[in-house]
Amino acid sequence: MPCPPLRATAVSRCFVLVVLIAIALHPSGARAEQYLYVDNSSTPCASYPTFQSACYPNLQAAYDAIGGPITEDHHIKVFPGIHTARNDCYTGFLTALCIRPGADDYTSPQYSIVIEPFDPDDPPLFDGEDVATNFVWVRTGPNRATNVHLQGLHVARFHNSALNLGTKGDEGFNGGNRIESCTVYEMGGPDEDPGYGVVLFEDSKNNWVADNLFLNNANENPGNLYHTTYGNFDDCYGNVIEGNTVIGSVGDVFKFRNGAHHNVVRHNYVVSSAYQCYVQYMARPGETWGIGNSVYGNTFVFPHDSADQPSLPIDGTCCHAVGPATCGPWVFTNSDGSSLVGDGDNYVYGASPTSLEVTALASGDFNDGPGAEIVRAQELPSGLTVVDATLAGGDTYYPTHLYSSDAWQVIDFSVGRFDASGSEQLVSAFRAGGDRIYRGDGSSTLTINRLFTGDSGLWAVRAMTSGDYFQDGVDELVVAFESTSGVTKICRGDATIFNGFDPTQSGCGLATLLYSSSTWKVRALSSGDLDEDGVPDVAVAFQNGVNTRVYLLNAATGLLFRKIFDDWSNLTVNSMAVGAFDGQNHDLMTAWRTASGLTEVYRGTGDAFGNVNGNGGVKDLQRIYVSTGWHVTRLWADELRDGGGDEIVTVFQAPLAAPTNIQVWLGDGTTTLTSYHKVYQWTP
Repeated sequence: MPCPPLRATAVSRCFVLVVLIAIALHPSGARAEQYLYVDNSSTPCASYPTFQSACYPNLQAAYDAIGGPITEDHHIKVFPGIHTARNDCYTGFLTALCIRPGADDYTSPQYSIVIEPFDPDDPPLFDGEDVATNFVWVRTGPNRATNVHLQGLHVARFHNSALNLGTKGDEGFNGGNRIESCTVYEMGGPDEDPGYGVVLFEDSKNNWVADNLFLNNANENPGNLYHTTYGNFDDCYGNVIEGNTVIGSVGDVFKFRNGAHHNVVRHNYVVSSAYQCYVQYMARPGETWGIGNSVYGNTFVFPHDSADQPSLPIDGTCCHAVGPATCGPWVFTNSDGSSLVGDGDNYVYGASPTSLEVTALASGDFNDGPGAEIVRAQELPSGLTVVDATLAGGDTYYPTHLYSSDAWQVIDFSVGRFDASGSEQLVSAFRAGGDRIYRGDGSSTLTINRLFTGDSGLWAVRAMTSGDYFQDGVDELVVAFESTSGVTKICRGDATIFNGFDPTQSGCGLATLLYSSSTWKVRALSSGDLDEDGVPDVAVAFQNGVNTRVYLLNAATGLLFRKIFDDWSNLTVNSMAVGAFDGQNHDLMTAWRTASGLTEVYRGTGDAFGNVNGNGGVKDLQRIYVSTGWHVTRLWADELRDGGGDEIVTVFQAPLAAPTNIQVWLGDGTTTLTSYHKVYQWTP
């Protein structure tokens, strides 16, 4: 399971620290090396008295202590923790480390300055706290190569850059810098102070950006485009950008401009990024074109707003997203001899994959903001699963990346307030041979706590739902499992206890067994106060051969107390959702597919057994959708617009057998599924 890396055990960490101490005391190799340490605790390096003579409270103090001229390599090892110390590099420009033009003796073309974790298993976080401008700003003197290396660090929430290699000082340049194996996230500035890029090359050459994770980096206003790397001017050349993972950026992921030439972008993986173009070269009027910028061996998938914005990242013409249909004089174009060179096998899923599936859908106010966000899980034909979330209110823009894996597929979501924090949280079911269930916060991760481990593959998750069934202010999770032997179990349990669900036992492990059968299989679950008694009920769609039934289940007692749908024409319920669509009464929305291939969605009160098509149904049924082309695969109900009750989110897919078109719509749930706006579209 590709979860966030776990910290090392005490034994392994002690071993790492012993090795680090040995290296520090006895550096090997022909080149001389010097070690400095940064510890922002109240008593720096107190646990390591050997280091105290070279221990400093912040990065700037350690760097300033190096002095010059530099005649050896330097390693600044940073202790674990959150580092927020700031230096006023230039008036009003706060940084963690500032290298000024006058500090030539502090940099060298021959020797490096490496900033790296003291403990690689517990890297430090440099947090700009949405106040500081740049993490490291390098402005050096004439014809100097600075050789500053950032390795294995976590950097977050600076307005502009993790590494700013410009502007040049004293008509010089800097080069030979490296940023590698770092995690850089949530960078970008507000409207009045937007950033330009995570890594800036301005008249800076022969730098290396490799094996980093750049996650959710964007200015507060997405219209102020913010780039992952930005190379500018004709002394910007020889830079290599390779092996990076970029998720959730907004802008041109890799951008070059105004004479930047002979740079290489290779073997990067970019997902849910690029409001304009993944890789772009531009020259405004009066600027010169660069040549030989090379792009190869990259994988690009899921550009932001891909249904409505052109995003052809490699070769040909690339127009500004808000510009005219044909590129004008100000709008950049890559169609002449100075265009990007697509000289390798780039794998591009731009706006038109050959196949795509939305495997799970949910919404919730996961960030305790003004409204709810829609979370979608998608799978590419290659097996890659990606989970992204919209802005509040179900906007068409997906700035938050929560998860990606080429092994574990997300198959279902549920949302609830599972602990005393009162915040909505996201429960996800994963599949890769066996199934697993995790609870996450829904705003940064899916995998805080594991609830079910089914690696043997004997029990599969069929559906999930959540509700406050005991009216105690905390929601419980209900999961329907099905075994390879054909047994179905419905279990109710706590969503905070590690491995609390275990259907392999006679009951459900630490969870409570509500239902068990070897004949009736569960196909869908949903929760809501369908009988208007103030307590949520669980609607359960069962299937046994050609027979389909929907019952209400009391999740506190396990009693199936009301049959609200009965059909024997071989239809299959695909999804259900409960919502107060009129702002007052809770209705059940049910999507099914008939044996003839017809898809229908009905809304009903769910308070008594009724009749439809001669085969039984829900009282006061209203058919609000029917189609033989576009099939409904997912429904989710939530209040996504202020006032007026809940809305319905619907995933449409066509054709069903080999999906080539996907649309997600927001509707009012009373008259239609598509009354408001299109949340998402993927069209080949």
